[in-house]
Amino acid sequence: PIAAHPKADVRIFSFNVTLNNGVFHQYAVIQRKKKKTLLTYALIDTAQKLPERYQESGLGTDQWIGCIYYQLQPFKFGKTQTYILFGFDGHNKDSNRSILDVLHFEDDEPLFGYELFRSSEEDPTPEPREIFEYHKSAKLTLRYQEEGQHIVMEDLVPSSPQFKGNPFYYIPSGDYHAYFQEGKTWVKKVLTDDLPFAPRIPIDVDEIKKDI
Repeated sequence: PIAAHPKADVRIFSFNVTLNNGVFHQYAVIQRKKKKTLLTYALIDTAQKLPERYQESGLGTDQWIGCIYYQLQPFKFGKTQTYILFGFDGHNKDSNRSILDVLHFEDDEPLFGYELFRSSEEDPTPEPREIFEYHKSAKLTLRYQEEGQHIVMEDLVPSSPQFKGNPFYYIPSGDYHAYFQEGKTWVKKVLTDDLPFAPRIPIDVDEIKKDI
């Protein structure tokens, strides 16, 4: 798949292979236009070697959380051009993951993670990314909604109360929250009925597997 946007000078090509142990291993290439030059950066999935607090850290190309990117949305953070990324990771034989991350550049080098996402209006500390893990058979809605200009995400709940805290048994509930831009951050709020909501666009895991 190719993640791109008409107003972005960046696009990402990504693909995956499934290892014998059921783990999905991803590869990707970033292309960035800079004046008359096309810069290219290779990404190799290093999910097994990530730092302990990787969900809270900025990561370089040698610490990439591998996934298949299916949407890219440019967002100007002050004077910094960022790109909000939406990715799917088949992860392992027990669970899938959806990844909401941010790409930006420093000295022409790509970096992942930027403190944009707040869990509520009361949350004073934005996170650099969000990772949602859920049951292997489930499909999760996570995307930028152009009409309304917000990030739509389906809520995850345990399939049974005794599975609370075990993401292997989490499934989409059919209810939705969304991240709305407030100043320089995106704040998670309940998605109400009066907001525009286009038909869901699920990630077809079977189609991804056919491309292997």
